[in-house]
Amino acid sequence: MSEEKEKYSLAELSEDAGLSWKNYLSKAIRKGIDVFARLKGQGTLTILDEVDSETMQPIFKNLDMKNKLWGLPYRELEKLMIDMPPWHITSVVPPDIVQEDPKHFQFQFRGESINENNLFLVKKENKTHESETDESKLEVKQFPQENLQKRKAKPVKKEHTLLFLRALIDCDKKQKKESTADQIWKHLKENLRRKYDAEEAIISTMTNFEMMIIKSSGNDECIDSESFARAIRRLREEFVN
Repeated sequence: MSEEKEKYSLAELSEDAGLSWKNYLSKAIRKGIDVFARLKGQGTLTILDEVDSETMQPIFKNLDMKNKLWGLPYRELEKLMIDMPPWHITSVVPPDIVQEDPKHFQFQFRGESINENNLFLVKKENKTHESETDESKLEVKQFPQENLQKRKAKPVKKEHTLLFLRALIDCDKKQKKESTADQIWKHLKENLRRKYDAEEAIISTMTNFEMMIIKSSGNDECIDSESFARAIRRLREEFVN
């Protein structure tokens, strides 16, 4: 996955450019620059667990919104351009995992009010000594008149990672507490063909110590228990805890 670009506050960027925050923000939105919001409420990640071929059982997990900056879709950017703060934000760009596997993951945001001090943007690095007010300092992209989350390709979370997250949540539910990586491995192995990969499209083989991940390139990837444990820690930090 590509490295995430550093984000800077609207106040800092507009001051450096010698513009008002409103002027800088309007220019940035028109040029298609991503705008992010710092939020402090909670969202809900819904995991749709496949009980059988016809039944999906929802599992709800609260996400603390203050743990990251959230991209704003086009309909929210319209508010920023037309209205003055405070703005009531009712939608955000959902986590990648929701966009990549909507069959098993959904996201709801309860909405909250923000002002210009809660906004952040990506600043384009400029290696020349041009004036800070030069509009070429802003990252130029084609600005579509539709939801901004659709305007560019995103790195795709690997299918087996989504499968690991489902197994993690299912195992926690079964144990009624936080499961260990070893317990999740065992749960996944016992239920691999019945519940998680019946068509053998993601994991070709799985033993007590390693699994083979199927790659479209033909160069299958071997994941051992230590690599699996690291993946589980990352998923727990990002989506569960």
